[in-house]
This record gives sequence, C-alpha cells and structure tokens, in this order.
Amino acid sequence: MSKCINNCGFFGGLETRNYCSKCFAELDINLRTEDELTEKYPVQTNTERCWDCNKKVGLTGLKCSCGYVFCSKHRFPENHKCRIDYKEIGRSQLIKNNPIITSEKLRKIE
Repeated sequence: MSKCINNCGFFGGLETRNYCSKCFAELDINLRTEDELTEKYPVQTNTERCWDCNKKVGLTGLKCSCGYVFCSKHRFPENHKCRIDYKEIGRSQLIKNNPIITSEKLRKIE
C-alpha cells in the first residue's frame, strides 16, 4: 500500500491505480463523462418529425436535452432511451446542494 497520488492523505492500491477509493471514484466519473462526450451520435436533420417513430410533429415537437425532437408519446427520457442519465444528475445535485450536517457530541454532566 502506498499513499494516494493526489496527496489526500489516504492509501491507494494497485487495483485503483495508486489512488484512494474516493479519488479513484472521482477519476472514474470524469473518465466516463469524457468517454460519453467523445461518442458520436447521429444528427437529426429533419426536426419536423419524431426521432423515434418518425411521426410528423410540426410545432408540437418537444426537444430533449439529448438534442433530438420527439412527439408527445416519446417526450420522456424513459420512452426514447435517452443517453442522458437524469437520475445521476439529480443525485449529484442533491449531494452538492445538501451537505451532511453533524452536531458536536454533548459533554457529559458530572
């Protein structure tokens, strides 16, 4: 066991590339987001039609965060197999905005 490469004070191992578990998890998340950004997805050229069912949507088409236009049936991420993980985004926002608050231990009255 050696110290973490990020000098956070914890120990790292070979299976985590000499990072501690916390730093390795952060590194893993960053690598995953970079890989997702480099993936190539087809571009929707006809925004008058739903990307999933090719139904004409006209002015009622709803554009998702993934960049495609969908009809009212496929507007939700679960219905069109969206590549954006909204649950993970929500969880990370909750963790960031709601830190864990702990109180100091009470002293015993003797």
